[in-house]
Amino acid sequence: MKKLENKIKTSIWLEKAADKNPFYAEKSYCHGYDFYNDLLGNYSWAELVFLHLRGELPSKEINKHFNLLIASIMNSGPRDLQNRAAMSAAIGGCPVGGALMAGFSCSMGELQGGLAVEATMRMLLDIKEHLDRDRVFPFSYKELVNRYQNNEQIPGFGLLYAEQDTQAERLLRLLQEQQWDGPFIGLLVQVETILTGGSEQRIRLYGVFAASLLDLGFSPQQGHGLYMLAGGAGMLGFLCERYGEKWYEYPTWFSDAVYNYERKSGTDSTKKG
Repeated sequence: MKKLENKIKTSIWLEKAADKNPFYAEKSYCHGYDFYNDLLGNYSWAELVFLHLRGELPSKEINKHFNLLIASIMNSGPRDLQNRAAMSAAIGGCPVGGALMAGFSCSMGELQGGLAVEATMRMLLDIKEHLDRDRVFPFSYKELVNRYQNNEQIPGFGLLYAEQDTQAERLLRLLQEQQWDGPFIGLLVQVETILTGGSEQRIRLYGVFAASLLDLGFSPQQGHGLYMLAGGAGMLGFLCERYGEKWYEYPTWFSDAVYNYERKSGTDSTKKG
């Protein structure tokens, strides 16, 4: 029978134990860097996140690029599902940690959350694999829809409250101005060109975020987590603002265009039974 080892295997972190206490770390190394003596105080939070996930510190230019992406996702607005869930939990008396968990349970969603980011990244990787092999864009509009569409939406595309996502346009323009639009951003734009021939689906902000993370070398699973992690800052601000309010002071908005419990495909949601 194999003897079980009391060790956690990780390539990210290495601890040098004190001579008299094996549980006390005298030195802690992150991908080879002395975390508390060399990194702490010399590098930003975003740089250290990059190091943890990519295994190396970003260059000055890549750090600016990464910071732009993280900032772009930081606040999706008070009407976004993740923020509304967190605020509702807070106004109902839930402590901060629980309210954050309520928000995070929504921010992992497959239509506009971490799963959507992950699906976008996997789709672009799949398209690139076919493109590298065939040397021409591999899918028509119909083939894109059949292969990738989920709940009437191609990952990375759609409308924002029934309108074109101008936030995505702004981020895309900033990336292009700084020449940070790599091959996956180019691929995203190429997919949009094909989709506009048969639908109203346009690039969404999370789609630009996903494609640009691929250009920086992140994996789909890391993209999923980074989307949730970045959005947590805005969520925390919104939920803390709700403490002290009464539940009946919190507004609820209903719009037939973007939010209706009774809407079904092909039906008129304004008709009363």
